[in-house]
Amino acid sequence: MNRRAHFRAPPARERGIVIVVVLIFLVLLAMLGLDSMQANVLQEKEAGNARDTNLAFQAAEAALRDGENYIITTVTEATGFTTACAGGLCQPATGPTPVWNDATLSVWTAAASHRTYSGTITGLYSQPTYIVELMGEVPAGSGDSLAIGFGSRTKPNAYRVTALGYGGTSGTQVMLQSIYVKH
Repeated sequence: MNRRAHFRAPPARERGIVIVVVLIFLVLLAMLGLDSMQANVLQEKEAGNARDTNLAFQAAEAALRDGENYIITTVTEATGFTTACAGGLCQPATGPTPVWNDATLSVWTAAASHRTYSGTITGLYSQPTYIVELMGEVPAGSGDSLAIGFGSRTKPNAYRVTALGYGGTSGTQVMLQSIYVKH
């Protein structure tokens, strides 16, 4: 019997290039996954902020309509408008700073200086509030479209309603204004 000795050549020294390529590929995939997650988190924050801003806008809009309704149903020539905005009824500012923006009046922080929305809106940081400013008679020569049908009678009064609405957090605020003319 002829036996041949089979020699195996000693294994060549492996250099591990495959494992290095695989590790680099895994690191790149991990970086792409992390970047994708960060983009999704940012989009979620943007959507939440947009929702919060919309909620604040809707609250301010409700308070604005509430203020206009208050003018229709309650305000008369004898209604007491004051410079201190008692009950949210304000005389117009005499200086350069409008009442709704005057920090010295504390019109938005003092409960006696503004009116609170008559309903309840859930999910808000705080219920919306508003003030009503007496702007005075609609001046002659303003196109008189506001005073149509009044002829020589007294011109109608104009009122500025300023509403402040909050979203779900104190940092989200929307302020809206309208001018309402009561005939």
